[in-house]
Amino acid sequence: MRRSITLLLILALLLAAPIGVLATESSGEGGIASETTAATSIYDDGGYPNTWVNTGDMALDICEVAKTQVGYTEIPENHTKYNLWYYGTDNTNSWCGIFIAWCADQAGVPTSILPKRALASGYSVSNMNNNIYGLPAYSLTGGTAPEPGDIAFCGTGGSSTHVALIVDVDDSWIYTVEGNASDSVGTRKYSRTTGGMYMYETQKILFFVRPPYEKAPCAAGHTYTATLTPATCLEAGYITYTCSICGDTYTEVTQTATGHYAGTLIRASQYGSVCSCGGCGTELLFTSSAQYTVHEIPATCTDDGYYLYISTNGSSTLMEASGSPATGHSFGSWVVSTPSTATEYGVQSRYCQNSGCSESISQELPYLNPFTDLGSCNSYYYIPVLWANSCNITNGTSGTAFTPGGNCTRAQVVTFLWRAAGEPEPTLKESPFEDVQDPSAYYYDAVLWAYECGITDGMSPTLFNPFGTVTRAQVVTFLWRAAGKPEADASAAFVDQAFADTNPGSYYYDAVAWAVNNSVTNGISDTLFAPSNTCIRGQVVTFLYRYITQ
Repeated sequence: MRRSITLLLILALLLAAPIGVLATESSGEGGIASETTAATSIYDDGGYPNTWVNTGDMALDICEVAKTQVGYTEIPENHTKYNLWYYGTDNTNSWCGIFIAWCADQAGVPTSILPKRALASGYSVSNMNNNIYGLPAYSLTGGTAPEPGDIAFCGTGGSSTHVALIVDVDDSWIYTVEGNASDSVGTRKYSRTTGGMYMYETQKILFFVRPPYEKAPCAAGHTYTATLTPATCLEAGYITYTCSICGDTYTEVTQTATGHYAGTLIRASQYGSVCSCGGCGTELLFTSSAQYTVHEIPATCTDDGYYLYISTNGSSTLMEASGSPATGHSFGSWVVSTPSTATEYGVQSRYCQNSGCSESISQELPYLNPFTDLGSCNSYYYIPVLWANSCNITNGTSGTAFTPGGNCTRAQVVTFLWRAAGEPEPTLKESPFEDVQDPSAYYYDAVLWAYECGITDGMSPTLFNPFGTVTRAQVVTFLWRAAGKPEADASAAFVDQAFADTNPGSYYYDAVAWAVNNSVTNGISDTLFAPSNTCIRGQVVTFLYRYITQ
């Protein structure tokens, strides 16, 4: 008695269970078990994105898309992502038909095959061919059996109130995925033995329609043609099967690689025999224990040629002379790589013309010398004169003469200094000297610049004497002042002792000490500086060159 009461309670609980819960239970073969999860917004997937990758078989694709949505639950009442997709805005209409339209869109089913429809109510078996899809309809008692992808019109009476997507069929049951099934996407199954009745309710399938889905090109099976690729020495033989309809391919190995074997003898080697492979013709070294690929390394300018043998498994190498001697360098014509200047030696080179060789030979080119009166290149003023000429400090007394032994004027010396300094623009606009008044004179800006820099004060406050011959004392004094009048160090005592004609207290004393200390000049002898002697042009540019470059 107690056992019977227990069974009755269990049956009562089952009959009272919510439809949505029962609809998501596992429903046997072909059924889809699920749990429902409500979306937090109609603008999200509620955790149910479509993850199916379409195959081109539309009936299969629409069913698999629907299965990815099982468990999605609306936001009461009827707020779903499917309605938002269908209407373009939030809408609370019933959504069983809208769900099928969404699945068709995701599966790539065009509306020409399955029209986009929402409402499914009011259709009975008697008017089933006037259904909302305009598709041929079939009753369960007719001769056409339902298939996956068909759309079932369901109701509890004689007319439809709901549509469902058929996703599987067996001898006893029709399995569906349905939108708006107890407010969610759920699964149900309908008995084929009781006229399409839903297993837990009075709802049943009244009729179904079948869209003219397109199938994948080879849904019924591929049509393959076979192409044989024979085995080679290194590659296995195989058959390639290619579907003549859709292009699907696969391969099947039919024969292992044959391996190399000795063919025609090419030459003898100290290691074995070099032969062409009897299978592929590749030149190989065959030894008693291994096979080697052959690489002839050509001779270079400095190295003899040789053969490099590499074992076919890459584990060892061998070398053997090929008999090709080093070719030696083949130098081309001289090419000037660095032109000579008046102050720098140039360089000319010859480059090896053999491929892959970068060797060269080079030699210096002499200074460019436009002057015919400089004499030997060993002269003390030879390089200073060419340097001054190249720097545009002086261009000589003519195009071919410098006149190194000629006198140099005061105007020329300050002009040399001014040009070596970069020809700065003087801030003075008027000359303080009565004998320097012509702004067009070559020395005009140079004298004003030297005056304002403290390099010269003139022969008097009003006279500069531009054409006066400059002395050795005056030149080193100009240079010393241009250097900023550095103080004389211990070398001044040396000057006092070494040069008998240089006395402390003279205007040029510190300048001479500085000049000696900085190797600008060493005097005309060990004991004489000759401060009052004329400073010839060769000496002036030499003092300036040593001051600027050392």
